[in-house]
Amino acid sequence: KCFRRMFECLSVDEESLRVVKRLAQRDDVSIVFMPSHKSHLDHLVLSFVCFTHGLPMPHVVMGDNMRAPLLSSFARRTGVIFLQQHWADGEHHSAPLYHAVLRHYLHAL
Repeated sequence: KCFRRMFECLSVDEESLRVVKRLAQRDDVSIVFMPSHKSHLDHLVLSFVCFTHGLPMPHVVMGDNMRAPLLSSFARRTGVIFLQQHWADGEHHSAPLYHAVLRHYLHAL
């Protein structure tokens, strides 16, 4: 109900959405949305559109720079995963493990 009020003025290209729906039904196609990040709410808008139009919910990935206290708590509850973007000096030794775990996780999705 809150999202419906928040996004009541949202305009969706219905023809493009029909194409995405057709593609989403195929097993040999993966759909990747690339938001422009004009706002910090892009992932919410995308999830709302998918949910209200019967599309599978997207897996949303954000950079760790988006870990603002309120935003990250809310984002995590909506299924967002955060990626580490930068490594502090001396932390490079953990990068191979981080990348291996991330690669396995994304493959599982």
